[in-house]
Amino acid sequence: MNEEKTIIIDGNESVLSKSGGFISRRKLLASLGAAGAALTLGSLLPFKGTIGVAHAAVGSVEMVTIADLRLTTSPSALTIYFVLDDEKEGYFYYTPTDTSSVDNTGTVIVSSSGARFKRIMEENCVNVKWFNAKGDGVTDDTAAMQAALYAGVGTVYVPEGTYIIDGVVTWAYRDKPNRGLDIPDHTHFQLSPKAVIKMITNASDSSTIIRIQDRSHVRISGGTIEGDRSTHTGVGGEWGYGICLNGAKNVTIEDVIVKNCWGDGIFISQGIATTAPSSNIKIMGVTCDNNRRQGMSSLAVDGIYIGGSSFRNTNGTAPQSGIDFEAELNMENKNIKIVGCEFINNTGDGIQLNKSATYFIFSSNTFVGNGGRGISTFLNAHGSIIGNTFIGHTTNNAIMVLNCNYVTVSENQCSGNNTGIYVGASSSYLSIRNGDNNVITNNTTDQNTLYGVMVAGSFNNQVTGNQCDHNSNIGIYLYEAGHNIVSNNKVNYNNSGIVSSNGSSDNIISDNIVEFNLKNGIHVSGGTNYVAVNNYCVGNGQLSNATYCNIYLNSCTNSSIQGNVCRRGNLTNKSAYGISLEGTGSANFVTNNDCYQGGSVNGIRDLHTSTVFGAGNRINGGAFSVTPS
Repeated sequence: MNEEKTIIIDGNESVLSKSGGFISRRKLLASLGAAGAALTLGSLLPFKGTIGVAHAAVGSVEMVTIADLRLTTSPSALTIYFVLDDEKEGYFYYTPTDTSSVDNTGTVIVSSSGARFKRIMEENCVNVKWFNAKGDGVTDDTAAMQAALYAGVGTVYVPEGTYIIDGVVTWAYRDKPNRGLDIPDHTHFQLSPKAVIKMITNASDSSTIIRIQDRSHVRISGGTIEGDRSTHTGVGGEWGYGICLNGAKNVTIEDVIVKNCWGDGIFISQGIATTAPSSNIKIMGVTCDNNRRQGMSSLAVDGIYIGGSSFRNTNGTAPQSGIDFEAELNMENKNIKIVGCEFINNTGDGIQLNKSATYFIFSSNTFVGNGGRGISTFLNAHGSIIGNTFIGHTTNNAIMVLNCNYVTVSENQCSGNNTGIYVGASSSYLSIRNGDNNVITNNTTDQNTLYGVMVAGSFNNQVTGNQCDHNSNIGIYLYEAGHNIVSNNKVNYNNSGIVSSNGSSDNIISDNIVEFNLKNGIHVSGGTNYVAVNNYCVGNGQLSNATYCNIYLNSCTNSSIQGNVCRRGNLTNKSAYGISLEGTGSANFVTNNDCYQGGSVNGIRDLHTSTVFGAGNRINGGAFSVTPS
């Protein structure tokens, strides 16, 4: 802080304030009452062309230090006092009627005689340097910065520098910390882009840098919040937080970097005074990087928007996710929206959503190279996973929807993962959520090492309009799944196209295009009451000539195969059969299928018993027949 400068704004002289704004001459006068009127008459305030107040009339504007003010015994209400202390410069005035305000160094100075001097501020903004914060990376600035926050103004500004904070708490206060910077209601905590607030080196398992507890209308913007991970002297624990919200409402965190925390970068939970969840939380343009436990955790929130943010490189102690919604007993996360964020190289999942979360939307996000899943949802309902990109989750699913109901997975791109999309149900949790009634639609899953789409142990789902190609095992896989509809998908160039097995039954496979898969195009093994209708299957069995089928049913009963078109294709390796019924199946109905040149061996082969062939099957040679060709 070097010097005050008088400039012209809209024709009025203005003085640059040390909080980064401007104090207009008019506002300065208005704020002073009688003193301002006297100064106006005497023309004693700085005028155009002057620097600071050095050329003002002596006696009406006094140049002082804070130490001078504290020694002042006979102040005048008609005098303006300009403080010269480095990084604390500014105008003060004497308030003879005030006998109770406490000296906080920054906005109130109390003299040895009890006189109160108050700083003149523009737009209710204070600078932490006014309160003796050093920002030198060595000094403990906790008390100084807290004094600035408690000064009762709207904006608290943190200029360039590294500010050390002691927010160490005991284990008992790990999730409801009683130390660290306490942000009051209606506060904007504004950091310079080059400001760093850093946790003091410690050995504790629990600490917090910034806390917002049972507060509302708080905004934190700019700068970096940094934990002590690189210098931490302890080995245990996982509760070292960058920013902690307990029962916070109407909070915005934007353009902040939160990194190197011993636990979570951002932690959100229920209140301390009450059990109310945090609510109406906005996190925008935030980067959480290299935090040890999670980039962000939420135990209890009702209404959160996370946009344009990055969660990356979480590693150290499980779960190690980018974001983890991990509701504990009697807590709930709901009304969640995450849009346009990136989740990169986290050791765990990109997003983990657990235990009864409801009404969530994850849209237009990018997930790359996370060690777990891209998105994992477990025991949740009423959600949408839309338009995201997933790349390189080589040991797990890009998207997992487990024991969830009424979740829509649509328009996602899943490439180079282990499995693109997994929707399933674990029998251990069926009493909580049965994992049914989900929709998987209009996704592209390609070059995954196992499956494009897998439905396991789940019922009444729709798998429709997806593009599944070049997956190393199966394009669409139904495993122990029933009453599902698989329709209007394009399933090409996989090892196998559409497979249903292991006790699956009562599924409808219809209107799919299934082409040039290495083995069977549609493969149904066991089960009853299948419908395979209006599928277009061409050139499947590319692994070896005359070995595999366009449509293959093994040991199925009471199923209907009708209206399908099967062609062996014109490549070197051709399907052996258009439709083949093998094994111990019985009582199936085959009608109106077009298997002209359906296979290099036969159009339709039947090894089942009691198969009913309706009219209209077109066999290999082109004729219509009521018997297999």
